[in-house]
Amino acid sequence: MPNEDKPDGTVSGYVCGQINAKNGFGAYEGFLPFIMAINMKSKGAFSSGVTYSVAKKKIYTRFSERVPASYKDKCGPDE
Repeated sequence: MPNEDKPDGTVSGYVCGQINAKNGFGAYEGFLPFIMAINMKSKGAFSSGVTYSVAKKKIYTRFSERVPASYKDKCGPDE
């Protein structure tokens, strides 16, 4: 979801989702929300690709912290 266009054609936005990974015992941990802030810029008129960079990324774990309101503002509810 783009939220900012810059004069040089760079578009900034967020990628949000949930991941579920296995622990050391082979059991799934449960879904955890993540967010990545990205910057994208077209490679030019003759290319269909873009260059991108990840500005920051964060996986919110249940045991160490709560998902902040800023996540819900950018991504919607974490449920």
